[in-house]
Amino acid sequence: MKIRALVLAAAGKLSPALVVVSLGLVAPALRAAETAPDYAQERISGGWSGARSSLDAKGYTFEGVTKIDGWRELSGGTAGSWRGLGNLDLQLGIDAEKAFGWKDTKLFVYGLGDAGGRPNELPGSLAGIDNIEVGTPAFRLYEAWIERNFAAGRVSVLAGLHDLNSEFYVTDASGLFLGPTFGIGTEMSATGQTGPSIFPSTSLALRVRVEPWDGVFLQTAAYDGAPGDPNNPRGTHLTLGAGEGTLYVAEAGWQSEGTHLGVGGWRYSAKFPDVLTGAPADSRGAYLLAEHKVGVGALGDIAFFGRYGWTAADAEDFRSSWSAGAVWSGLLHSHPESSLGLAVAQAELSNKFLAANGPLARRETQVELTWEEPLGHGITIQPDLQLIHSPGGAIGAKDAWTGGIRLKLEF
Repeated sequence: MKIRALVLAAAGKLSPALVVVSLGLVAPALRAAETAPDYAQERISGGWSGARSSLDAKGYTFEGVTKIDGWRELSGGTAGSWRGLGNLDLQLGIDAEKAFGWKDTKLFVYGLGDAGGRPNELPGSLAGIDNIEVGTPAFRLYEAWIERNFAAGRVSVLAGLHDLNSEFYVTDASGLFLGPTFGIGTEMSATGQTGPSIFPSTSLALRVRVEPWDGVFLQTAAYDGAPGDPNNPRGTHLTLGAGEGTLYVAEAGWQSEGTHLGVGGWRYSAKFPDVLTGAPADSRGAYLLAEHKVGVGALGDIAFFGRYGWTAADAEDFRSSWSAGAVWSGLLHSHPESSLGLAVAQAELSNKFLAANGPLARRETQVELTWEEPLGHGITIQPDLQLIHSPGGAIGAKDAWTGGIRLKLEF
């Protein structure tokens, strides 16, 4: 089914014996913490005999993460089946002012490799269960961009290969969950020729962000409308064909310590076939998001989030999707870094898609319960349980239960 292929391509695979590889190199807007971590305690590879801290002081920050996932279908059409996959990210960030004397400038390059099985096929769902599965295992240059700040940091301009979902349509708390739909709304991930500029294929972009007052922000960006090369899914391909058009996206809102409110919209300049008639149609949509963290004393804090997105539903397979959930961090006093999360998401197929594809359930609903437990020295485990109602939009389909576990290694 076309929509499943698009959504899974926008999501992210290690067969029981397979490993994953990825490489990331230079960083324009460092996504690393401003304060260097205690490498000896927080990274498997340690501090490289002091070399890592020395590089930090000169403006160079390296981050590497390997994720290895295993999944089992607990009930449903493929009950008892196992799938596994893996992913490796390597990133090098450069504070260009420290490194080269380029004032208010940062660089970022990020490489990505994925391999393994296809756990998203287990429940037969539209949105998938694992956010590191990819359609074709490959090694890619994922991001490579430069960012320059102006007006005492209130204005920033970024240019290069960029992940739209790293700054647009994103909430921090939802990032804990393994389901792809908690990264970016399902209704937007299944648009365009090859999906928008998100995992695992990104495109060239120009992004401008303005913060006129403390907490208030407005950001807008233009992306090549067709990331990668649909005829050659391996590696990184920067093609700027005349028919690809441009994806425009904008978001405005308010962001402070623990709170994020936003409203955004997007539109492709190219026309796409109407799902029902095949006539040229615009592809556009909008979204709302909210996130707020509250403290619960000695029991840590709870972050609540909610997102809702919708489309014009002419050239899009989905009319809308929403997700909401909560993440409780520091629940156990003896494990202050652990997090417990519960979330639900629902994707709704468009009327035209339903009319063109016969009887289907209008909505697919996903519930996820997950627990992230850092074990120290950069090792984290994350058991995960998911329920899919009406998997694949099949009317009368049995609910699918899947259980998985993620091993994350930071080095």
